[in-house]
Amino acid sequence: EVAFLANNPGLWMDHCHNLDHALRGMTMHGAYENVYTPFTIGSETGNSPE
Repeated sequence: EVAFLANNPGLWMDHCHNLDHALRGMTMHGAYENVYTPFTIGSETGNSPE
C-alpha cells in the first residue's frame, strides 16, 4: 500500500526504485477528475531546487 496527499494538480507518474521492477517498466500514472491547475506552458512555476 502507498498513501499520499493528492493536493498538487496535474498528471503525475510514480515509479518503483527496485531495479528489477524499474527494468520491467513498473510505473503508475495518477490523474484526478475535477482537479485543475493554473500552470501554462512557458510560465513561471515557482518550483526550484532547494
